[in-house]
Amino acid sequence: MERDKLICMLIGYYVAKMQNINEYDMQILIDQNLVRANYLPLNDQDKELIQELIDESSWFVISKGVNRETRRTN
Repeated sequence: MERDKLICMLIGYYVAKMQNINEYDMQILIDQNLVRANYLPLNDQDKELIQELIDESSWFVISKGVNRETRRTN
């Protein structure tokens, strides 16, 4: 499996499992999983990817919640 795809899958898993997780904790969990899967630890490019995906995931979750509330009040 490609490294960036594994990181994306791990981010999706942890965002869904722990919605209040911050970037630092996410990096620790992903780094531990990468090492267990015999990959090298996180590098700067990986950290940038993590930040971008956390931002996108957060906005997706926030927008779904807003849309759901809007639908229920109408």
